[in-house]
Amino acid sequence: SDTPDKPASPEANGAGEAIHDALFHAYQVEGRNLYDLDVLADVAKSVGLDPDAARAAVSDGVAAQAVAKDQATSRQVGVTSVPT
Repeated sequence: SDTPDKPASPEANGAGEAIHDALFHAYQVEGRNLYDLDVLADVAKSVGLDPDAARAAVSDGVAAQAVAKDQATSRQVGVTSVPT
């Protein structure tokens, strides 16, 4: 849920697939460094997300917590890899 201090996730904003595709393209096709917060912010902005919120999600650990939760859920249902 949205709060003034915590904006909706990309999925809640309808941008989950768009940011996924944009990040994949930036890394795989353009060779951009996704560890660079400015690159992440730029990619987020390119799909209509708030670049400052993207920086904050990475900097404050929100994204890492979400990934860890998804990984745990995946392991519980037997998923051990992703398609290539």
